[in-house]
Amino acid sequence: MLPVIETARLKLRPLRPADGPRMQAYASDFDVARMLSLVPHPYPEGEAAAFIEDMMSAPNTETPWQVFAIDHDGFIGTFGLTSETGFKGGSVDIGYWIGKPWWGRGLMSEALKAMLQLHIFGTLFVSKVTSGMFFDNPASWRLQEKLGFVRVGTSHKYCLARGRAALHWDTELTRDAFERTQVPQ
Repeated sequence: MLPVIETARLKLRPLRPADGPRMQAYASDFDVARMLSLVPHPYPEGEAAAFIEDMMSAPNTETPWQVFAIDHDGFIGTFGLTSETGFKGGSVDIGYWIGKPWWGRGLMSEALKAMLQLHIFGTLFVSKVTSGMFFDNPASWRLQEKLGFVRVGTSHKYCLARGRAALHWDTELTRDAFERTQVPQ
């Protein structure tokens, strides 16, 4: 079972069926979908409920993925973690998104810091996190940069919503780099 991580304003928790309607609405927004590689636009009716059902069928650390809901008085987005080496040690790839009504409020910054500190580095004990963003998502880059991520390359990733490949900045964060950002100034 996935842990529940609480911050001052958020709860990072396992997905549940009641998240479906909000996930469906937020993922249907092209401005959200175009920043994600695997979300089509238009987002098919019922896709969120099917995704949640699939994720709930194997919600433990033995699967090659973990998906968390970001909850702020209800569902506002997700974190997805994948690992080819298993979730204890090694490396983890992370992706995340929140619905457009929640952009610009510092919620993703709060959520990502907690996910890294309390789960990824805190209980999974991984040594490196990989991630990235499409070139036209500077807010995601600023968020990652504040937490110690560095750009390690560029690639072209296919984006279902755009219907084409787009330039993607590849990033990574080591445990040591993250810990340096957490030292009080």
